[in-house]
Amino acid sequence: MTTTRILLITSTLLAVPAWADVRLPAIISDHMVLQQETPANIWGWADAGEKVSVKFVGKSGEATADEKGRWSVKLAGLEAGKTGEITIAGKNTLTIKDAVVGEVWVGSGQSNMEWVVSNSMNPAEEAAAANFPMIRMFTVQKKKSLEPEQDCTGSWQVCTPQTVPSFSAVAYYFGRKLHKALKQPIGLIHTSWGGTPAEYWTPKAVLAADPELKPLVEAWEKKVADYPAAKVAHDAAMEKFREEEKAAKEAGKPAPKPPAAPKGGDADGSPGCLFNGMI
Repeated sequence: MTTTRILLITSTLLAVPAWADVRLPAIISDHMVLQQETPANIWGWADAGEKVSVKFVGKSGEATADEKGRWSVKLAGLEAGKTGEITIAGKNTLTIKDAVVGEVWVGSGQSNMEWVVSNSMNPAEEAAAANFPMIRMFTVQKKKSLEPEQDCTGSWQVCTPQTVPSFSAVAYYFGRKLHKALKQPIGLIHTSWGGTPAEYWTPKAVLAADPELKPLVEAWEKKVADYPAAKVAHDAAMEKFREEEKAAKEAGKPAPKPPAAPKGGDADGSPGCLFNGMI
């Protein structure tokens, strides 16, 4: 097996200013798991033209940051089970502690992937037995975006009785079974959002290129075009709602429901918004 795996998925780079110091994305951080048997990508940002070196378990590589400050180094020949510190050096030096090499899987989708161990069967017993230092999970913070994000928010958590209750249950039980079968470290990247439609997780360009799915993109574009007028109408409806709400409160009656806000003014509801923000 030679590539990063996808466990479940329903369903970047932007211009950045120059950075005085070498900077890394959140996913390249302490306790991370790198995919075995394939060139593992270590990337980040620095000053344009800055030379950056990466060293890990006897492997090394160098790169020069491009005009936008982006650099990338791939480390080939990583063997499962190797562990140590990753050293990234440019004008400054960064150290990633307790990195390991193994299997890396992405767990994505809706509420079935979001459901945590503490809400699954026998949570106390499961937590007490969850002493697996070679299983790590990175949970991506929820975010919708109109354009592909260059980074995310999250951190790698080593599997312990204290951390596992907040792990995605599906991803954890899958990873535990794989860990026991392969006797290898397992990295689980959990990025899900309950109740979201598949088109949120699919790149907009992919949807637009499919005749059956293109109407989803066209419907969104119409909402964007109609948003200014819809916003004016919604503001007026909100004024009326507040008056009705006040009157209902004074009369001791149930308050009416507020009008639903129109979509099209931000990333919420846009095709590919979770692919952009979380994948």
